[in-house]
Amino acid sequence: MTIAATLTFSSKYFLFSSLTRYLIFPFQTYEKGNISKHISQLKIGDSIRVKGPKGNFRYAPGLTAHLNLIAGGTGITPMIQIIRSALRNPFDPTTITLIYANVNEEDILLKDDLEELLDVHELKFKIFYVLNNPPPGWKGGVGYVTKEHIKEHLTNPDSTDSKILICGEFSDGSSSPHHPDSLSQVLLLWCLP
Repeated sequence: MTIAATLTFSSKYFLFSSLTRYLIFPFQTYEKGNISKHISQLKIGDSIRVKGPKGNFRYAPGLTAHLNLIAGGTGITPMIQIIRSALRNPFDPTTITLIYANVNEEDILLKDDLEELLDVHELKFKIFYVLNNPPPGWKGGVGYVTKEHIKEHLTNPDSTDSKILICGEFSDGSSSPHHPDSLSQVLLLWCLP
């Protein structure tokens, strides 16, 4: 589904691809989703208000030796811009590992783009997919992003020249970011000496 919209931005900047002159908002529609359900019902000529961006990360070549990215669902949107920027610059030595979590395999946004980047940059880019509802024969992670996934696939910024970026909604069965199995607690404990 493609939606054409007139947008008014109140933020001082947005991340735009250097290769395009348009803004893309990938989204997934879920029957019980509050925002995605509303967006899927928009018609040409309808308008929406957009707020953001949130956060304050600026990528520059050589910022770190390795980037650990954890994306959940549409959280891949800002990550793909960082990935493309690093991989398409032949002078940028940064390597990248992405853990990308979704509910179902068909929910994986930008999968073709990610797989193409993986094929072209196999020495600098790795992806580990995690699905809540994997199809038969699935070779990636199952359930939620776990401490084991993180330890196996990412590099620890406490002992390496690396950074961790996280974007997206993550559910791990706990209702609190202070729960011992929450993603924030797993990362905090993992990074402690």
